[in-house]
Amino acid sequence: MKIALGMSGGVDSSLSAHLLKEAGYEVTGVFLQCWRAPGCRADEDRQDALKVALDLQIPFQVLDFVEEYKEKVVARFFEDYKKGLTPNPDVWCNTAIKFGLFYDWAMDHGFDAVATGHYARIGEFGGKKALLKGIDVKKDQTYFLYRAGQDQLDHIVFPIGGMTKEEVRQAARERGLANANKPDSQGICFIGDINVRDFLKDNLGEKPGDVLDAGGNVIGQHRGVWFYTIGQRHGFELLPKVRLQNNEWKHILPPLYVISKDAKNNTITVGYGAKTLKSQVEIRDIFWRRPDMEPELEPKPKSGGFSTDSNSQTSTSKFYSKSHFRDKSSQNDEGVEVDTGRPASTNLFARIRHGGQLYSAKFSWLDKENHAGQLNFVEGVRGLAAGQAAVFYHAQNSEVCLGGAVLQ
Repeated sequence: MKIALGMSGGVDSSLSAHLLKEAGYEVTGVFLQCWRAPGCRADEDRQDALKVALDLQIPFQVLDFVEEYKEKVVARFFEDYKKGLTPNPDVWCNTAIKFGLFYDWAMDHGFDAVATGHYARIGEFGGKKALLKGIDVKKDQTYFLYRAGQDQLDHIVFPIGGMTKEEVRQAARERGLANANKPDSQGICFIGDINVRDFLKDNLGEKPGDVLDAGGNVIGQHRGVWFYTIGQRHGFELLPKVRLQNNEWKHILPPLYVISKDAKNNTITVGYGAKTLKSQVEIRDIFWRRPDMEPELEPKPKSGGFSTDSNSQTSTSKFYSKSHFRDKSSQNDEGVEVDTGRPASTNLFARIRHGGQLYSAKFSWLDKENHAGQLNFVEGVRGLAAGQAAVFYHAQNSEVCLGGAVLQ
């Protein structure tokens, strides 16, 4: 079996190369060149990856995706921030680059599968292949991989998904890998550990605007909406008058958080902690990996047969109640398609940031044709920022990643 292994120069992909070779696979190491800039570690990382390939006597290749990465990830990153969104470039990087361009290249060049050093697993659920969380809870990376297609799962290998980070490092030390203790890469995929605020300032500049309270009153100034995200509690300045009025209370007044952003009018609104909690959010660009896991439309209730009170079986508090699925439409006596149902819902767990908590939620379609819906959380969630990913996990088995969407 021929496997193209994405090698970053780090310990995870390096150990993956060893494990695949030891298992008898025909491995080719592939370094993805995606970024060039002062301070970039790409040259050092490429040399580290090459050393491992030479030690293992496996072929090594470099793929240049610099222009594609700039277009599909970096340009979109800046555009989203200008719109007042809080994007997640690591999701796009994995979708467009690692399991987009790299995956396609491997399939076109006769490889049976691609492998990476992600902390995730490919297993089975419901009789079909499934994307599963990595064993290491703190390192699990399914949040970034949620858009991997069902057809791709037959051609993806995650050699270290069943290991913890410490087990990976120990196995690397046992094999004498020079990078066994190399620090993990941080920051933006392929760009690395940069100061995001400086990165935004260098490319978008500053655009001062008003800070508003929940009543719409101007209480301060900010330096540009792209420097702030929902739930942030610093980085903006209160007007001297506001500081003076509240100075004697500064030790008992709760902190102010960003609760909304208006890129068009260049304002941010701040409020106290409770204002950052939301129990409902609209989502877009919804992706379900498997049609059989995707909710269709529920049948219209009979007269008097539907209730939204807390005792109803359709309430979000009944987290493990079953959703009823049926086709969206059927034919009337004249053979015309007519809507026979209302938007379906299904219970699931949702994660709104990498490594974050799993929240019990109910998913509902708002406009299935345009991939729009909403999530209703059982409890209030802090920091729901438009542009971030909401990743879905199965209600009865939270190891199974079902897909995800973008917060609206």
